[in-house]
Amino acid sequence: ATYLLRDDLNETIFAQAKDTCEYIMEELQFGNSSRLHLNADGIRVASNFALPYALATRDEKKLELFRNQTVHSMEVESNAQDTIKPDGMGFHHQGAYMSAYSPFAVKEAAFSCWLLNEFPSLSCPSSTIAKLQLYFNTLQVVSHKYEMHKALWGRTESKQSILNVLLGYAYLASYPNDKFENENKAYASKEMFIRLVDDD
Repeated sequence: ATYLLRDDLNETIFAQAKDTCEYIMEELQFGNSSRLHLNADGIRVASNFALPYALATRDEKKLELFRNQTVHSMEVESNAQDTIKPDGMGFHHQGAYMSAYSPFAVKEAAFSCWLLNEFPSLSCPSSTIAKLQLYFNTLQVVSHKYEMHKALWGRTESKQSILNVLLGYAYLASYPNDKFENENKAYASKEMFIRLVDDD
């Protein structure tokens, strides 16, 4: 909200908002270029604070760092860390966790890549888009469209998390076709979104 109102806020309020963002970024080491991997919570905080801060201040170095953190955090890894796994499952607390954490993090990553695609030098690579697509496809499969099995809820009681991250599917479907590995993958991303927003 502060970013959207940046031209209407007085200098004092805008400066306070920037100071708040700087404090949060410093506490979570967003300025540390050696700390590229962020967990699910870190990705969401970065999207809500680091990204609008970098845009509002036109800080190209922080935008580049944010982009690198997003790309690195979406890497597929075969371990128990908070990442996307080879089968597209999201992990948190060292286990499969599809009702919270990972879906919101991947949705934020999808938004970030969608937004940064407007800046050619900051555009996320096709390999990252492929990982987002892998995750979102797995999420819709294990959700049986909307409601997933309780074995994947973790400690939450939300079985319809897919409805809360529907925008992620919209961002993915709106990427240019050349951001996908091939035309079939581009079509598949649009098909996923259409399936989830149909009348059924």
